[in-house]
Amino acid sequence: MASNLPKISDNDRIKAMINDDQKIRLILSSSAQMTIAEDMDIFGVNERNQFINTVLNNYFKHAKASLLMYRTNRISDLCDTSENEHMSTEELENKEAIVTNIVDAEMREYAENIKKSLRVKGDRRFCYINNYNMRFLANDGYKEYSGKDMLEYSPYKRPSQYLRAVIEEYCSLTFIEREKIFKKETYDIIKQAKKDNHVLHIPNAKNPDQIFVVYPHKIVDNKSNTQSYLLCYSKIKGIKDSKMKIVSFSMARLNISEANVTSQNFKLTKEQEKNIENVLQHQSVEYLLNEPESIEIRLTETGKKIYNSRIYMRPKRTEIKDNNIWVFNCTQLQAYNFFFSFGENAEVINPPELRNRFIQSVNKMHEIYSHKTTDN
Repeated sequence: MASNLPKISDNDRIKAMINDDQKIRLILSSSAQMTIAEDMDIFGVNERNQFINTVLNNYFKHAKASLLMYRTNRISDLCDTSENEHMSTEELENKEAIVTNIVDAEMREYAENIKKSLRVKGDRRFCYINNYNMRFLANDGYKEYSGKDMLEYSPYKRPSQYLRAVIEEYCSLTFIEREKIFKKETYDIIKQAKKDNHVLHIPNAKNPDQIFVVYPHKIVDNKSNTQSYLLCYSKIKGIKDSKMKIVSFSMARLNISEANVTSQNFKLTKEQEKNIENVLQHQSVEYLLNEPESIEIRLTETGKKIYNSRIYMRPKRTEIKDNNIWVFNCTQLQAYNFFFSFGENAEVINPPELRNRFIQSVNKMHEIYSHKTTDN
């Protein structure tokens, strides 16, 4: 927990019903614990408290578990339509009443599901709530379990139950949804930089001394909707011959702050934006950081069937040569990731460096499996 945050008042702490140390026992299911551990590893977070507080800070106001806020927003969204301008006052009131009844029924059902989930046993560990989240609990979140303005069907008797419900809900989402929650600050910075026509300076994760000068276009999901990527033009800072090229950065691994935004103004031309969209139609967004090339793979009949049955990350075939050699236009990394699992049903013919990479990987696997295992 960051100690340099402004202290909250004693009154706020009392309202939030958490002790002076801002420490709370948080019970989470084993599946939620596993998801948290996996996300921490993917997002490069070492401190569990930091991870949980970031999720809470970014998700409190959007979680269905925040019953009152979700109810209010849900009713507002359903009532706010273009049809309203043609409706009379009476019709609008009737519509709102009907929508409210529908949403209340939905929320009661969800509250019952929360009650059931709170009875499920889980691991109990301490968590320190930072001041930002304490203030939320003391004000907006306080209503969820305090008795004041509380919904009659609220399942929360103490703050730890509310926190548990929010975190469990986060862990039940798909990875791409969790990514957008946890990386909210990065998403917001990129979108604002695009809006302001500002340039980003992003360090190379493998070589921090190398800086990518990034001209953001947009954030897109991959075709399988499992991850998001920043699609942009980029060049290397400080190198005269470095040319701008179309690349992508994984949002899950991208860690930037306001310090990465420069005051330099730059607006992509319509032609440049069109070029990006054209490239996206023919290449997988995951592999735009490297240049595509001609890859030749000899496939057995089984290999062909495997290729046709696997859509995820599949490189595009451009040609079929003699002796069952299929030609693909993709990066070496994409070819490696896709075809390595084919085993003996796929043989790399060209380029030589990719063939050698397969050979080295196979040899390393042979070394591992040639040793006899000993049972303990």
